[in-house]
Amino acid sequence: MVQLAVGLANPLIPLYATTFNVSFTLVGFAVGIFGVSRLIFEIPAGVWGDKYGRRIILTLALFVFTISAVITYLASDIVTLAIGRFIQGIGYSLYTGPSLALLGDIAPKEKRAKYIGTFYSYDWFGTAFGPVIGGYVSQYAGFRPAFLVVAMVSGAALFLTYLRIPETRIIDQHTSFKFGALFKSTRDWKLLLLCCIGMTTFFLAAGIRNTAVPLMAKSQGLSLGDIGIILTVALIINSLANMVGRNLTDRVGASRLMLISFLSVAVFLSVYPMAFGFLALVVMTSLVTLSMSLVPLVYTDLIIGMADPENRGLYFSMFRIFGDVGTLVGPVLIGFLSDLYGLSSSFYASSLICLTTIIPVWGLKRLIEGRENI
Repeated sequence: MVQLAVGLANPLIPLYATTFNVSFTLVGFAVGIFGVSRLIFEIPAGVWGDKYGRRIILTLALFVFTISAVITYLASDIVTLAIGRFIQGIGYSLYTGPSLALLGDIAPKEKRAKYIGTFYSYDWFGTAFGPVIGGYVSQYAGFRPAFLVVAMVSGAALFLTYLRIPETRIIDQHTSFKFGALFKSTRDWKLLLLCCIGMTTFFLAAGIRNTAVPLMAKSQGLSLGDIGIILTVALIINSLANMVGRNLTDRVGASRLMLISFLSVAVFLSVYPMAFGFLALVVMTSLVTLSMSLVPLVYTDLIIGMADPENRGLYFSMFRIFGDVGTLVGPVLIGFLSDLYGLSSSFYASSLICLTTIIPVWGLKRLIEGRENI
């Protein structure tokens, strides 16, 4: 349900922002400021989840997320929209680290890939149906009612979390913040390389899927409903890939799987600007999304394996900080390049970024080669 709310909101933000008659750069800023608040709150969210328990932080996260949807509904200018988006980022940062840490708490080691694959499958199914619901609500009722739907969905998730999510951590409010654990995470080269890989993954999600694709479709005269269908089809394929491929990591190897993923995405992004029309955009968006579908499963499994249970939230928050940089930079860079050189340039630049990500993937392979069969 959380990802349904996110899927409803994210693709609408750049289109909603254009109604205020601002440049692509300011559109990118309204999308990317989501990453600024996440950058600030990721580490505290992970620490609070480890200290006070996952359940209470997840409940707080959904309360904040609901408030952000209401503010976005009330927005009458780009500044208010950006404020709502900033608060949404706070809620999402409070959700992501503790939720993944909770997953690590309950997943037996021998079934970890299955648990992670199932988690991401449901996650992506929620994200998948958000764009088409939001697209048609916006098309027939306007952008503001769509954000009331976001508030209702996140409010329902808040209610269910409070009633049904168990606590998986022994809560010790007298435990102080462990700077040693933070310093240890910054010296873990496997984690840092995974962080660089994650930064590109989040860059692509925020910059390409949530910004460039909707803007490209709009520039070709497609309706909001059409844009929603394009994203929904791609994300359903992503979800199915997680269900089918959750054991693929053990067979292919994590670093090899990520290498294939980034090479494939680089190729598809380089030809994406040639796509014209609804069907072509559905196919190309689905190919890009499918190519990246198993990367989150891989890095989640690796982080759970390398982090102690008492510091698991901190490790995920450390990882998410790098992802937040990608979330922040992606839409702003896409908007800036689009203003200067046209939308096509943003796809070419993103293709080059994917190719450079092969370097940390190769470094990760060298670190784990001969020690783990991943």
